[in-house]
Amino acid sequence: MKNKLSSKRKAIELGKNNWKAFLENRKHRLFQMQREGGGSEKITENILEDLFTKVLGWPLSNWNNLINRCDLVLTNNGIKYLLIEAKYPCHFSNKSNIQKAFAQVMRYAKEQQVCKVAISDGYRLYMANLCENYNNIQNCLEIFLDIENFPEELWLLSIHGIYREIPERKEKESYLISNFSNETFLLHHKYKISAQCFAYVGDLNNTYSWKLPYLLKNGDVDEKRLPKAIGSIISNYRGAKVKGIPEKEIPPILKKLEKAARKLRKMPDQYFQTAKTYHYFAEVLKQFE
Repeated sequence: MKNKLSSKRKAIELGKNNWKAFLENRKHRLFQMQREGGGSEKITENILEDLFTKVLGWPLSNWNNLINRCDLVLTNNGIKYLLIEAKYPCHFSNKSNIQKAFAQVMRYAKEQQVCKVAISDGYRLYMANLCENYNNIQNCLEIFLDIENFPEELWLLSIHGIYREIPERKEKESYLISNFSNETFLLHHKYKISAQCFAYVGDLNNTYSWKLPYLLKNGDVDEKRLPKAIGSIISNYRGAKVKGIPEKEIPPILKKLEKAARKLRKMPDQYFQTAKTYHYFAEVLKQFE
């Protein structure tokens, strides 16, 4: 018990000492949203890297990018302790986006056998314990990353606290995940796959708003549908060819499709004799760098 209190005290002290600098760096990183093509998930990833390595005490060598499709993974001595799904800033403006992000990271957790997950859009961070074969959220905490004082609950994600269980969730967070399970999602009326298999989901409860299927049911990239999804966007990259997708959503969709293409090694810098669709795709992506 004494060691636990000592570890918690050290983690909170480190967090308090570095929180002000973190807030300042975060503000500068968010300025990138004002540039052309702003709103990338990379902004959130950079904010989280600052949080975990400069505030929560994780060595940079334990910070891993893109392991088995998961955006960010924290490890120690080769053991995975936390999977993180990063979304572009302000993405968690509604409940359905939060639930979709949880469903996505829970799928990765089941594949990689990791029982603690987190999701963030650079403004909020949710961390959760998983139970029942990684299909359900047991406890969850919501933390705002723009508040003046260091939120002490964050110590549970520090290098000293990651081994601890997240306490029973507070009432204010329960509405986000009440009766939530990774197996409760609708299937598309035509393709018979879940929302996580689409590059864009307008309304989680309306399958007609799901656009651009590009993943298989098991989460692998669908080699047949991916080029069709890319072509639907880049034939007019402002989204005119795919009705119902707001223009501001196009940049993050393109990044998502690029990530999928790279998993298949279809981009020209990976395989020059790739299909023309991917060559044109690479040219379009340059506009969003």
